[in-house]
Amino acid sequence: MTTKLAELPGMRDLWSETLGDPRIRVAVLDGPMDRGHPCFAGAKLSGLETRFSDAVDGGRMSAHGTHVASVIFGQPGSPVHGIAPKCSGLLGVIYSDGTPGPTSQMDLAHAIHQAVQAGAQVVNISGGELSSTGHAEPMLAEAVRHCQDRGVLIVAAAGNDACQCLHVPAALPSVLAVGAMDERGRPLDSSNWGDVYRSQGILAPGRNILGAVPGGGTIPKSGTSYATPVVTGIAALLLSGQLARGEKPDPLAVGKAILAGAIPCNEQLTADCRRFLAGRLNIPGARALISKQRRFAMSVERNAGDVGSLAGSTQVESRPENGVTAQQEPEAARLTAVQPSSESPAIHPATADQASQNESVVSTPRMSAAAVAPSSNGAHVTRSSSSLEPMASSVTPSCSCNGNGNKRLVYALGTLGYDFGTEACRDGFKSLMPYVTGTADGGLIPYIEQEDVEPEMPPYPPNPYDPHQMVNYLAGYPPYGPPYPIQGGFPTLGARFTQPLPEEIAPPPFPPPMPKPPDPYPGYQGYPGYPAHITDAKELIWTLNIELTPVYAIRPHGSYGAEAYQLLVGFLAGQIRSSTDKDWYISRVAIPGVLTGETVRLFSGQVVPVIVPQIRGMASWNVTKLILTSLKTLEIAPDDAARRGPVERQIRGYLNRVYYLLRNLGQAPADRAINYTATNVVQIAGIIAEQLEKEGVNPVLDSIVAQRSPFCRIDSDCWDVSVTFFDADNLLTARDQYLFTVDVREAYPVFVGPYRHFLVPR
Repeated sequence: MTTKLAELPGMRDLWSETLGDPRIRVAVLDGPMDRGHPCFAGAKLSGLETRFSDAVDGGRMSAHGTHVASVIFGQPGSPVHGIAPKCSGLLGVIYSDGTPGPTSQMDLAHAIHQAVQAGAQVVNISGGELSSTGHAEPMLAEAVRHCQDRGVLIVAAAGNDACQCLHVPAALPSVLAVGAMDERGRPLDSSNWGDVYRSQGILAPGRNILGAVPGGGTIPKSGTSYATPVVTGIAALLLSGQLARGEKPDPLAVGKAILAGAIPCNEQLTADCRRFLAGRLNIPGARALISKQRRFAMSVERNAGDVGSLAGSTQVESRPENGVTAQQEPEAARLTAVQPSSESPAIHPATADQASQNESVVSTPRMSAAAVAPSSNGAHVTRSSSSLEPMASSVTPSCSCNGNGNKRLVYALGTLGYDFGTEACRDGFKSLMPYVTGTADGGLIPYIEQEDVEPEMPPYPPNPYDPHQMVNYLAGYPPYGPPYPIQGGFPTLGARFTQPLPEEIAPPPFPPPMPKPPDPYPGYQGYPGYPAHITDAKELIWTLNIELTPVYAIRPHGSYGAEAYQLLVGFLAGQIRSSTDKDWYISRVAIPGVLTGETVRLFSGQVVPVIVPQIRGMASWNVTKLILTSLKTLEIAPDDAARRGPVERQIRGYLNRVYYLLRNLGQAPADRAINYTATNVVQIAGIIAEQLEKEGVNPVLDSIVAQRSPFCRIDSDCWDVSVTFFDADNLLTARDQYLFTVDVREAYPVFVGPYRHFLVPR
């Protein structure tokens, strides 16, 4: 027996006002959605670019995503009448049929940013991850803050663990959490509750909610997964009503109205009001508040027992869904997902269906699943926070191709780190690394006991977490040539120096020769030396970090694996140098590579995806050196302060925009294209210089956006990076827009052709 959403109090009155407005965009972040289902015929749906395949294979994730989307966008007169059928849908895939497990909070954060970039006013997330504190990892927390800053409402499932426990993102500030109730207004046994939900959560119908089945047909399902799109649809209709009245849509105000209008629990009639969250969904109350009426049109009694039945009496044929549910059983979820905070958080669909539950199916003509064409995506914002929980794991789908066979490419920017994975690995390094001793001038050298030689300071035990000591151990001490190891520049493995190193050593042909800096180790020429242990670099888990958060494990292999490890050690050595050292300090690295589909658990408990780097594109730099190189390429003389200062500031501003505002995982093609412009910055410097040479113009960087290029070479994947400037002294003038085409077909992107320049009206 299915719940008739049309019989919700106030539903028909709201539908009489609006069935939705296509200007209201609702994003559904879920499994693959079968847009070929009859219920979506005529619906305004488009795809979002994510790292997951949008192929509908009839598995649990596509069943979950299709059902959730149909509750919102099912068309009138079709097998499923959705809540807001005339609103526009943005479908973002965050689960894969090929890998029917959890996704990562990082991937969810990326999808949220994609939805905001595409203009979503409401985001539906019928999933979540158990969190003992209600905190999320930094990227997801920032994505939710970004939505709040942009006035976007997130509606998320409270979870189906049948406990007083929190899920993220539902428990994060500004998110409207949704629990599930039955047709009589009683919380489902599986629906979660908690103190946070009492201030930002609401119960909505979540039992036997009719939805679409991939390929054709319908089925009723239960859980907070299906209560969530009910609330999302109501929010979309209230926003559409604002448009109809000539008002500006205000998603956050709509969310507050839904909460404020909720029917609270009657403590005299209910033993445990905590399970009712802030109250039960009250459409007339929310509608009255958002339309600024003086009082609620309360057509529903506050007594849950008087709500009346919402279940329909239609007889349907009953059979199990092949014994497979859209997500793990609630009990299994409690056993597998509730972990200490050190465990890897991951996002699960929040359905409460049981494998043994008899589910009803209404047969309709079967249709083939339509492929969802991904739209262009933009970059997004992330920020780390030490108070938040660890980074999530990342589950790679079995087929998530990016226009390059079966390769899943990455071109990511960040900083380098290392991890041990286990205590045994850490202690193994500690047992092999030498004691160290300080020097009077603040240096640090390995300590090797010598007869008749007293150390300047007492030695102390090795610390594998000290990157200075780790570099000395891996690269040898003192190192050849530059103050960091370079390819071919390591001492012979196992050899111990018994005489001073030569002062001048010719640099190898790769990397290109660099000026020899002042001796970084003055007074140590007589030090007997310490051998390199570059082979031990393979025993570490090398990580690429965004700020302090590891996002990938880097695992070189193949013919040039040793050279790649040498570069990683060199990058680490450059990062620990003083930031005032413009020649040798490293502030950023770029790692192109391929996701292997494997994951690695770090010592903290985080699980991160593994990438195999492509040595040809591995690069390191510091901003000062990069700017100086650009100025030299532009032939701006060091004494030309009038030109040099403004160009330097604009280049630095561009790089900071990419590093801190548009930072990303480097997986989506658009993100890879934008990241590449920040490494090959000479072309950007050229347009900045061109802008500054205009008389009477005060150019300011407006936006950096990437979209798929309509023109490209055969068997390529080209994206246009649009860089736009406006005149700060005259906002009415046309903007200057520059287009750079970047081909991201391979792991190492390349520019295609010269840039183009346009004038764009305000």
